[in-house]
Amino acid sequence: MWTINNFSFCREEMREVPKSSTFSSGPNDKMRWCLRVNPKGLDDESKDYLSLYLLLVSCPKSEVRAKFKFSLLNAKREETKAMGKGLQNVLFSCVVFDFNASSLT
Repeated sequence: MWTINNFSFCREEMREVPKSSTFSSGPNDKMRWCLRVNPKGLDDESKDYLSLYLLLVSCPKSEVRAKFKFSLLNAKREETKAMGKGLQNVLFSCVVFDFNASSLT
C-alpha cells in the first residue's frame, strides 16, 4: 500500500510528482514496478483529474502481461474509488488511469 499523507493539501501545493518506492508482486518476481501520481492531470485539459500511473521499472522481458487494480482509500482506509484492468500487455512505459478530482473529496 502506498500512502500519500495530507493529500488534500498536496493536491493544491504539490510541485513535484510523487513516486512510490519500487516493488514486485512476490519475493521471486524479477519485475520491478512503481506508482506515480500527478494530482492535477497531465495538462490543462486534464487539470481536474488525478492521474495515476503504473510504471514497469525493470524486467527481464521487453513486454509482460499484468492484471492490476488501483484503489483510492480515504483516511479510514475505506475504498472510495477503484479502477482495474484484466490481463493487459505492459511495456517499459506506463499505464494511466484518471480519476475525476471533484469525485475525490
